[in-house]
Amino acid sequence: MLIIWDYFGVIAQDSFWYTAERLANGKGMSEQMHEMQHKADLGQISWDEYCSAVAEDIGVPADDVKRGYQKHDIKQHNILAIRSLTDHTHVLLSNASAQYLRPIMTELGLDTLFSKVFVSSEIGYAKPDPRAFLHVLSESGFVAENAVMIDDNSRNIDSAVELGIKGIVFEPGKDIAKLIIELSI
Repeated sequence: MLIIWDYFGVIAQDSFWYTAERLANGKGMSEQMHEMQHKADLGQISWDEYCSAVAEDIGVPADDVKRGYQKHDIKQHNILAIRSLTDHTHVLLSNASAQYLRPIMTELGLDTLFSKVFVSSEIGYAKPDPRAFLHVLSESGFVAENAVMIDDNSRNIDSAVELGIKGIVFEPGKDIAKLIIELSI
């Protein structure tokens, strides 16, 4: 079975996103920040351009924004789930800028957990776009019925399920390994 993992909120989380969003909301800039993030996620702007835009929106230096995004809290229980489920193929599908995500995953040693890493800025599609899931299935050699998507965003899960992929909405405290085993029986 193919297990498709989301990164942010499931494998790890940078807490700076929430800080930046709160500051942008306070200045009425949240919508602009989300638009810039979407452009970075699709590779339409570089990671540096995104950080500069966020810095301008929230009124801090761009280097502070970049440093803030470097701190990730790893969801150890999900890492243990991946390591324990050795009879499955694990891939990552993340809405992100590859310029940002790939170096961090390498630095944290998270890239080695997955047989393939799919980043929206490289494939040109961001979840919940069905083409993102279809790309992963095609590149991984699996059909939808033999795949499970784990994401903390129910919209992304709904989109995957519409294609026939099984879905698990991640919430803290859920035993993901147990849920995957139950779905693969």
